[in-house]
Amino acid sequence: MKPASIAIFELVKTTLHEHKNEENARAMEAYIKHLFPFLGIKAPIRKEAVKSILAELKREKKVDWDFVDLCYRQPEREFHYTACDHIRACQRYLQQGEIEQLKKLITTHSWWETVDTLAVEVGAIAAKYPTVKSSHIQQWITHEHMWLRRVSILFQMRQKEETDTAFLTNAIESNLGSKEFFINKAIGWALRSYGDTNPEWVIEFCDNHALAPLSRKEALRKIV
Repeated sequence: MKPASIAIFELVKTTLHEHKNEENARAMEAYIKHLFPFLGIKAPIRKEAVKSILAELKREKKVDWDFVDLCYRQPEREFHYTACDHIRACQRYLQQGEIEQLKKLITTHSWWETVDTLAVEVGAIAAKYPTVKSSHIQQWITHEHMWLRRVSILFQMRQKEETDTAFLTNAIESNLGSKEFFINKAIGWALRSYGDTNPEWVIEFCDNHALAPLSRKEALRKIV
């Protein structure tokens, strides 16, 4: 653990605790079914509070995984969000091997808001290093960890015309019949996103697959 990372983390910790709001915390905890405790800091305030600190971290032009780890060791959700914000700020610097760190985070303190944020970073790595799809993400399609399956469906949502439709098809077909809300929602979102680029493909896909009603509704929301 690098001393500099510890120092930055302690500064973030002090800063976030200075903005603690117990009334907000109760509402935020209820929103995510009391899965995690909160300090009660709304997103705009949180981001502004640590903006200069994260800007300093970004100057290294790489993700500080020690800092991320320290954030994820904390129970309060704001620390997890701050770690994700740091990764997002350093997205352009992500390297192929860092897919493993992202996998670890996806399966730690997992819920949709952090998982979906991390899915974008998985997509950034896959766009730069396409082989990670076969070396890593392919195994996530049928993984026992539901949130990895969700990421395997969602990670291409920003790829537009670069979307690997064969991979997307495999990811969706392998998860058809799931009773899991977050999987069926992901299928619909992934199709809806690609529908902005290729609505004909999405319509045909929906016509030829027995999608869950939720998936079909989300997929065709903007098309029909």
